[in-house]
Parts: sequence; C-alpha cells; structure tokens
Amino acid sequence: GLHGKAIIPLIMGYGCNVPACYSCRIMETQRDRLIAAFTVTFVPCAARIVVILGLVARFVGIGWAFTLLLIDLIIVFAMGRLAFKTLPGESMGLIMELHPLRIPSWPIVLTQTWTRVRSIIYMVFPIYIVGGTVLAVAHTMGLLQPIEALLYPVTVGWLGLPAVVSILLLFGAVRKELVIVMPAILFGTTDLAAVFTPMQMIVLAFVAMIYMPCLATFAMLKREFGWKTASYITVFEIALAILLGGVLLKGLQIFL
Repeated sequence: GLHGKAIIPLIMGYGCNVPACYSCRIMETQRDRLIAAFTVTFVPCAARIVVILGLVARFVGIGWAFTLLLIDLIIVFAMGRLAFKTLPGESMGLIMELHPLRIPSWPIVLTQTWTRVRSIIYMVFPIYIVGGTVLAVAHTMGLLQPIEALLYPVTVGWLGLPAVVSILLLFGAVRKELVIVMPAILFGTTDLAAVFTPMQMIVLAFVAMIYMPCLATFAMLKREFGWKTASYITVFEIALAILLGGVLLKGLQIFL
C-alpha cells in the first residue's frame, strides 16, 4: 500500500531513520508521507543492526540474527499495510518526469548535499549529547532505580529479562547501540554471555529493534508531522514491542 517513491526512504532507513523520515517529503500527499515515515521507523537502522549482531550473531548464532531481521521485514510489511488500511484516503499514482541526463556538476552536488545534511546534523548531534548526558547523570545519582522497579513486571515478568534492562532501553532511546554498550559499564564486562542467557539476548535484541524510534527520529517525526503524531507512533511501537517480545519469549520457551 505504500507509494512507489517510498522505496527510497525504506532503503535509507537501513542506514539511519532520521534522513529516511526526512526523505519522505518526496511524496506528494501528507497521507503518503505519514504512511512511509511510520513504516520507516520499523526498519532497523545501522545502530539497531549493531545490537542484533553484537548480541545475537556474536553470542547466539548468525542464523538467529538473520531470523530477527526477517521477522522485522515481515513487521515492516504488516505495519505498512495496517497504516494503509487505517488512514483514510487514496494513494497517488507514481508518475515521474524523466529529465534529460546531464554530467553532474560537483560544486552543485556538494552544495545541495550539504544543504540537506546540515539541518539533520545540527538536530541529531545535540540530542545525542544532551540526552546521553542527562541519562548518565541520572544513572550516576541513582535516579533511574525507581524506573527499574516500576518496569519490573514488564521486563522480568513478561519479557523474562533482567530488571536492569529497563535502564538499557532508556539509554537505547537516545542511541540504540547503547543497549549493548551499557552492560559493559553496568556489569564491568564485555562478555554478555555472562550477563544474559541466549534466549534473553534474542528477546532483548528483538525488543530493542522495534520498541521505539530514537530521540533524533522522534524529533524528525515531530518536525514533519507534529507532537501528537510523533507521540502516537512512539507509544504504539513501545506497546507493540512489549507485546511481541513476550510472545517471542513464550515461543522460544516452547521450541527451545
């Protein structure tokens, strides 16, 4: 149900969701842009792929890592279809004018590239720095323990993960790769096999893959569609990740 031009942001999403959401502007209608941006947030960016490789491929097996990526691809298709059926309106046909081919002018190419990249850099880096600093200070001062206790029924009861995972996911909301960086700080070891069981690694990587867009992607969604839409997408993805994460755990307990 996506517009034909949506293939561009979908492919870009495997690098970073921020410019991928920004590139949804190439579509003509707000409906097509929203469907594409919503779908893009489920595409695993490079940071989320690092989590999958660092947790699952490294300690469980490359086959399980590819299985998670395949499941995510199914989710991308399903969520795109859901958004297409839910949002009212019709998609526009794909009609593109083919311009005469010219030899590119490098000064113009570089100028246009910098114009498009500049605003993203100015927005993303401050969010990474400020968000990471705030969470690090809060963790050092012991302010995150109440959150860990509050989310205990979800992380331990439903997802079967250690309670400290709630802190990992908080840091992952700023930068996804912090999900596998923080255990080295919290537990003083890079051997994640000593911290998580293989089943927990699979569930954690799966939840981290879809549970919410990072803060920079949220900021881009807010910029393009407003606070309300960005918040709806975030809450929906958190709920979906928790639901599917628990279902995945039950399935692994049955078949493994």
